[in-house]
Amino acid sequence: MSVVTAALLIMPSVILAAWWDASAIPLPSGAEKEMEQKRKIGGSEFDFDFYSTLQDIESVKKFYQLQLTQSGWKEKRLADDLANLKGVQIDLASLSQSLDANLMFEKNGETLMINFLPRGTGGDKKTRFMVAKGTVNTASGPALAEQDMLPQIMTKPKKDIAPVYPGAALVMLTEGPLITQATYMTKDNIERVADFYKSKMPSAGWSLTGGTPIEKSNHSDAGAYDISKLCPSCPKDALMQAQSLETWAGEMEFSNSQKDTCRIYLSQTNTGSDVNQAVNMTTIVVYYEENK
Repeated sequence: MSVVTAALLIMPSVILAAWWDASAIPLPSGAEKEMEQKRKIGGSEFDFDFYSTLQDIESVKKFYQLQLTQSGWKEKRLADDLANLKGVQIDLASLSQSLDANLMFEKNGETLMINFLPRGTGGDKKTRFMVAKGTVNTASGPALAEQDMLPQIMTKPKKDIAPVYPGAALVMLTEGPLITQATYMTKDNIERVADFYKSKMPSAGWSLTGGTPIEKSNHSDAGAYDISKLCPSCPKDALMQAQSLETWAGEMEFSNSQKDTCRIYLSQTNTGSDVNQAVNMTTIVVYYEENK
């Protein structure tokens, strides 16, 4: 299984889009770039561009399938790699909707991924799609660490809001005029992460004003787990077999002298399996809201 496909399985909602040579691969008519990022996936760097267009999703997909195959790109079926995952049984039929929303192509060692958000996601009638292009590192060497498998954003948030947990990988970032939401992942235990923020936030000008303690819950001892809980873009009946599933979660709320709010949500899920190491990590969501 390729590292790109592994990353797509870990967090399908964040393996989105990228860059290309516009002179070699034209954009669909009317497409406009909205944002760009640089990310690291499986130890390899990818450039990400985010686009919007008034064309519907099927028209954009057909455009790329035609244009890319005529330019020598070979389409790769994600279902084939997922079917070959060892130790995990996935109901591919229930994942078909999510898989069909993603395109992947390969050419001369480069990988091109195209993913679509549901039409109207931005509150309008536009189709938003994201394209990622990069060269996958296939050189032999030590096995990649868990965090190397994450689709890590290398672009830093524009605002310095809260201390970043040491070694945590930035995997999702949303920035607006008054709101910033950054999601990080780390292999460290959730309690250690919570202690870090409790001790470091005051020195950054934040005071703890509320929250909920970290609590543990057992979802199942064995059997099928609804993968949509790990992948918001996947259908609710998409199932993944897991030996066991334990979840810890908690949150902290902080405010500063300007009455700004910073909420930090922590969660850790263990599947009882070493197959999907990124699930056995702590997720940190930093949500900042500036007081008007």
